[in-house]
Parts: sequence; C-alpha cells; structure tokens
Amino acid sequence: MEKTDNETINWFFKLRMSFMTKVVDIIADYVINAEGLLCPMPVLKLAKKATQVEEGAVILLRATDPMSPLDSEHFCGKKGYEFLGVNVQKIENIEVFLIKIRVKNVKK
Repeated sequence: MEKTDNETINWFFKLRMSFMTKVVDIIADYVINAEGLLCPMPVLKLAKKATQVEEGAVILLRATDPMSPLDSEHFCGKKGYEFLGVNVQKIENIEVFLIKIRVKNVKK
C-alpha cells in the first residue's frame, strides 16, 4: 500500500524528530517562552535574543509549535550557532519542545 503525501510528510517529520531529539543537560543562560505562538514567531524571538546575548550563551526556547525544532535547527545552521538539541515534555497533554542553542560568533 502506497503512502499518501500527508502520510509521507508525517512519517518524514517523525523520523527527523527522532534523529534531532537528544537529552541536553546543559544549563541555559536565557529562557524564551514562546508557548502558544505559531511559526515563525518562536524562531523570530530566538533570533532577537541571540543578538542581545554574549558569545557562548545558551538559550532555551520553550515552544509548542511542532515546527519549532526544525526551524531552530535551520536558523542555527544559517547563523553559525550550535544547535544543542531538543527535549519534548508533555504538560497537560500538550507537547512542549525545549530547544537549546549556543550562540557563537556574535558581532556587536
């Protein structure tokens, strides 16, 4: 039985998330709460904060948008930041993505 386009996209997304998800025990220097915000707002908040912090700072982004992990990883790749990983917590049946990045090469 062939997969429909939606089934293929869902399968790919779940596969991609399984590779991205890892336990991150690094303490964050800054926390951004983007719960309830949809794309592109979580990554825009992350981008803004990244310009305001010192090099080497670790930022934790709390987001409920399921695209936030992928968007954040892509953002880090474009900016040269280190994508540290994603943890997923279920809080009252809502998945919250805890995304950590390390800011590098900050130009003030």
